[in-house]
Amino acid sequence: MMRRKCSVYIESSEDTRQSVAAEVQVWTSTYVNTLKVYYSLRNNLCAEGSVENEQIPDVVKRISKLDKDLVAVENANSVAVRWTPNDEQYKAAMQIQVVAKCKQLVEKMKPVSQERQFLLKLKEKYSDGHALSKKLAKQVKNCTKKLKEMLTQYNSSRDSLSTENRQQFKELQVGDLAIEVTGLFTVGENLQIPYSVQRQAIDMLHLLKRSKEEIKLVEQEMNRVFLYYKNEESKLSARIELLSSDNCSLHSLGSISLLKSAQKILQNRLLLMHSSLKSYIPLENIEFSPPMSNNNTPVECNKSSESCPDESSADDSYED
Repeated sequence: MMRRKCSVYIESSEDTRQSVAAEVQVWTSTYVNTLKVYYSLRNNLCAEGSVENEQIPDVVKRISKLDKDLVAVENANSVAVRWTPNDEQYKAAMQIQVVAKCKQLVEKMKPVSQERQFLLKLKEKYSDGHALSKKLAKQVKNCTKKLKEMLTQYNSSRDSLSTENRQQFKELQVGDLAIEVTGLFTVGENLQIPYSVQRQAIDMLHLLKRSKEEIKLVEQEMNRVFLYYKNEESKLSARIELLSSDNCSLHSLGSISLLKSAQKILQNRLLLMHSSLKSYIPLENIEFSPPMSNNNTPVECNKSSESCPDESSADDSYED
């Protein structure tokens, strides 16, 4: 029973300590920020030529207001002497703020870096002159600009850290974006796979699914083309049978001859398509019967008719 009470007391005391530390960090952060602005305005006011004469009253009013705010914070937190930039407490509080800012900038750079890497991978799939490639290039440029701005702030904040705190953060150069940023940030804390590798795996999975869809579409198109030419050959065969059943004339014989020539071309094409496509899609076997011989008696020309002139008369006319 006593152990339980002791453990509960220890847990409650730890919670109390954490809450007190958080409250101290909040008011010290506010206090230091106000001091920073206060000292900056006062130094600018003292320097010659830094503030125009018209702006001096406004600056004085702002300094007076900041002084009142500082007095209120100091009275509320029992600060006997106002901190100066050379005090250890001021420097420690500033270090805490800079460390927090560096961490915040790193968190902000994560999604921008991930988006930039994704856009670069996506841009590689299109040629340079493609419309999508140009659009992606603009998006990459915007992401690079944002990342450069944040990297500049990050490096500037990192330079103001102490030697001990500076070791916690890796130095990043603007020119090393393609090298340093790739694989630097991961999605989770315990995840060891770089984000670029994850994105590449996702792209490959999407490519695999898209390839399967393309294969199905190509198979459907193969089947449509084969059926189209088969139907065309069936129409020609039906037309030839229809003309063959009628009384043959010179016109009918010529039409049948032309249709059979076209039918022979389609049959050869179908046989070639069947041999080429049967290994990719299931196709029914096709067989074509040899062309039937025409048993109709040829139409004899009547020499007395005008349509068939006499050979002798043609020779006589040529001699004349």
